[in-house]
Amino acid sequence: MQGMVVTRGWQHGPLQIYERDEAEQGNRNEIIWRFHTMRMTANALLYKSATALVLGALASLTAACGSPEPTGQVLASVDGDAVTLAEINREFDLRGMSDGAEGRELANNAVEQVIDRKLLAEAARERDLDRDAKFHFAMRRAEEELLVDMLRDRIADELPAPTPAEIDRFIAENPHFFGERRIVTLENKQTGRAMSLDSVRFKTTPPDWFTRAEPGKTLRFQNTKWRIGAVQPMVQSTEKHTALAKEMVNDQKTQADLARILVSARDSEAIHYQRGWGPSAR
Repeated sequence: MQGMVVTRGWQHGPLQIYERDEAEQGNRNEIIWRFHTMRMTANALLYKSATALVLGALASLTAACGSPEPTGQVLASVDGDAVTLAEINREFDLRGMSDGAEGRELANNAVEQVIDRKLLAEAARERDLDRDAKFHFAMRRAEEELLVDMLRDRIADELPAPTPAEIDRFIAENPHFFGERRIVTLENKQTGRAMSLDSVRFKTTPPDWFTRAEPGKTLRFQNTKWRIGAVQPMVQSTEKHTALAKEMVNDQKTQADLARILVSARDSEAIHYQRGWGPSAR
């Protein structure tokens, strides 16, 4: 059983002070103070005793009734903290998982992992790690990064679809992403290392050594001597080129909108630097 305990403060009547004879008049203030202190102490003890009884009764009642059975959208609970279907669906989205034939088994595994995470998080709170300065800095950074990601997704969702002319122009201006895309494999015999370089890693036109790469030749890359092991053209269908170009055009437009938002925000008077910091210090 879950609920909230509401306690009501003790009600006190007015403190009655009776007239005393003249001999006691000099001690009157002290008598009043002592009487008041004794009364407050007695009330405090009564309050603590009553609270202990109420909490004890509620604990016994909760143990007798047990936790409510999770139903509907609530798949499980950990000390009253619900694990919902929406939360598990979000776990699937974040991991790039789809609900296929093994969806129920994967979902059950996700529920157990969320429960483990909640239990370990509670163990961290019991150690007061949620009061650590590093936790608060990490929380603020995570919140800001999540909001930026959501802003980026919102802008991308609201963009109109690229026109066929925009797609064709992008493909023509970036052939190393499409028809001239290639993967060059580099080998280092001394270390036994090998690495593959895809032309899409270059935001602009790839350097000459990449476009002219031939198997068997040597070159220097990242201050290391490499032998070119293979050069493999990446042949893709027109449909895949179009889908990739559409995605990249949308990404360019999203980044441009984010840049405009930044420029507008930085032009405001919301930013203040300490002396010796900011653009004037560069």
